[in-house]
Amino acid sequence: MNLDQLIEDIKVVWNAHQRFEDIEGKRYNYIADVGNCLVYCGLTFPKRRKAILFGFQSKLPNNALPQSKGFSIVRVVHDSLSTELEWLSIICDEQDYEDIYLSMIRDVLGVIRFHYEEESKMNLPQVIVERIKDWQSFLGREKSKYLSKEQEIGLWGELMVLRQLVDKGFSPDLIIQGWTGPDDKAKDFSVFNVCIEAKSFVGRDSIVVKISSLEQLDSSDCREVFLICNSLQIDDGVGLTLSDLIESIFERLDTFADKINLQGKLMRFGLTEESLGYYSTSYSLYSQTLFNIDDSFPKLVHSNTPKEVINAVYSLDLTGYTSDVVFSDIIKAIGDNV
Repeated sequence: MNLDQLIEDIKVVWNAHQRFEDIEGKRYNYIADVGNCLVYCGLTFPKRRKAILFGFQSKLPNNALPQSKGFSIVRVVHDSLSTELEWLSIICDEQDYEDIYLSMIRDVLGVIRFHYEEESKMNLPQVIVERIKDWQSFLGREKSKYLSKEQEIGLWGELMVLRQLVDKGFSPDLIIQGWTGPDDKAKDFSVFNVCIEAKSFVGRDSIVVKISSLEQLDSSDCREVFLICNSLQIDDGVGLTLSDLIESIFERLDTFADKINLQGKLMRFGLTEESLGYYSTSYSLYSQTLFNIDDSFPKLVHSNTPKEVINAVYSLDLTGYTSDVVFSDIIKAIGDNV
């Protein structure tokens, strides 16, 4: 199944249905059989809202379906649709959201195809509902269509740390679930309450990092907190783009569940197969400096600032700050709980 051709076929049906006037209700056309899922598309009248329908052989989740600004997600019963399938419709409610709507539909179709190719036993409707929630998270935080250069570098560094942890023998499921950066948590990783904050920058001469809150280096609710400072260099020779790095992580994953969970977390940054080509800069890890955030480490947290200070953003120059922490110290801290 070619996703681009499928999207073009869907557009053709939508345009054809636009010719109908003065009618009520819904008009749907069969588009494709994607794995074990039937795909229809059409319009709802009289407002001519674009809609995609998915017919599943397995049951839809009983909990409430997610709703997003610009989209409606509803269960569907219609005389023209098979009663042997469970039907879910995603409707574009606002014309201003049509470009994002198409990107979401393309992504969902890719997930359905991936589910079939991997012969996954996971409940497909639940997988789709979770993916739509990931899109909600992205839309809720979206400032622009793409990451800024600073955000790109920061995400590259987090993914490098994720790959390092997997390469050290930890379960990918454990590490992916412990990657909390996409959820806007104070720290980027929390595995068995061992917390890691990753800071990444391009440059070799200094270690200056931005701390974005009083919670980011607070160790009061963690067993241990480690700060990893990644010094990157732009390297078109052996470096990795975001897409390259993500692909290298996927090569380390064996299960559909791990792959779809990682995809979902990346989706919260707006990263899809469609958008990854935008990030063309190749980076390599020049050096990695680690710190254990104990009581002596220079930091601002709630316990050492006046109660009137409820938030703070500040920079730390750690260039001359001595540390003998190595990556194996993190491995040991996590491994003691495995």
